[in-house]
Amino acid sequence: MAKCGVCGCTDYDCRQCVEKTGEPCWWFGPDLCSACAMECRGLTLWQPWAGFVAMKLKPVETRFWYTRYRGPVLICSAQKSDEDWVKVTSRPDVDDIQEPCCVLGHALCVANLVDCRAHEKRDEELSMVRFEGYAAGRFSWVFDKKSIKPVMAFPVRGRQRLFRVNESILRKAE
Repeated sequence: MAKCGVCGCTDYDCRQCVEKTGEPCWWFGPDLCSACAMECRGLTLWQPWAGFVAMKLKPVETRFWYTRYRGPVLICSAQKSDEDWVKVTSRPDVDDIQEPCCVLGHALCVANLVDCRAHEKRDEELSMVRFEGYAAGRFSWVFDKKSIKPVMAFPVRGRQRLFRVNESILRKAE
């Protein structure tokens, strides 16, 4: 039986989705219902960071701002890459850059944001960012590693901060 990883609705019980949207939900993905997918937000990251999230190597992203949002996030790569990434990474062993880390200006995956907290030393490995100096004053955006679902990369215009993902973009991610 399918179960939404965000709201918990199932094939047999989607009452909360009906209350939220006025109609029964349908399966957008193997563990994401249409009601939750339509609330999806987008987040743009510079490469190779976006690719590392898509590859499940980086389930923690760092930002200077906090968010109360929890739920599905479409991870998009920016039009440019972070050429200084090697200087701040806590994982210099990641030198085998794979294709998701090279694609610019595309949606790469959907991940479920489950927590946002002050960045701590314990987040260093999962965020792939050295804590000392760089991460002070930042927040850790924690994605459920099991929920990270790569999508067939498609062009998308990213934005700064979290942004609403419209239905036509979500249909491309199916």
